[in-house]
Amino acid sequence: KMAKMTCNILLKALRRLFRRRGEVGNARVIYSGWLWKEGEVNTKYKRRYVFLTDYAILYCKDQHSIDAQGSIPLDQIHEVRSGWMDNLVEYNGISTDNGFIIEAEKRTFRFVAEEEDKKYAWMQHIGEELLRAQQMLDERQQLAMEEREDED
Repeated sequence: KMAKMTCNILLKALRRLFRRRGEVGNARVIYSGWLWKEGEVNTKYKRRYVFLTDYAILYCKDQHSIDAQGSIPLDQIHEVRSGWMDNLVEYNGISTDNGFIIEAEKRTFRFVAEEEDKKYAWMQHIGEELLRAQQMLDERQQLAMEEREDED
C-alpha cells in the first residue's frame, strides 16, 4: 500500500516535471531502489532513491519525496555501461565494483549499487527501457514514411 502511494506521489511529480518540459503523459514506474549517486558540483556520493520510468530516471532524497533532486530523460541517454569510479575506491563500505555510468547528452552520471546483482538489474532495466523507446521511435518513423509514400 505504501509503495503504491509513493508511486502515485512520484507520478504527480513526474507529470509536473514533464509539463514544464512541454511533455504530457502518464509515467509508469518500471524499477526503483536505492543507489549512490555522484554529485555534479560536489562530487561526493549521496544515497538517492532512484525511479526508472518510461520517460526518465528520477533521483530523490528518499522514496517518499514529492520533488525529485534531478532527472535524466531517457531520450538523452547515449550509453549505459559498467564502470569503475576513478575517484572512489570505497564509500561507506560499498565497493565501486558495483558502479555503472550513464552517458547522457549534457552530462555523465555515476551510480553505485549496494550489491552487484542490483547493479546488473539496474543496467538491464535501463537497457530494456531504452530499447523499447527506440523501437517505438522506429515504428513511428516507419509509419510516417509509409504515410508520405501513400500521399505520393
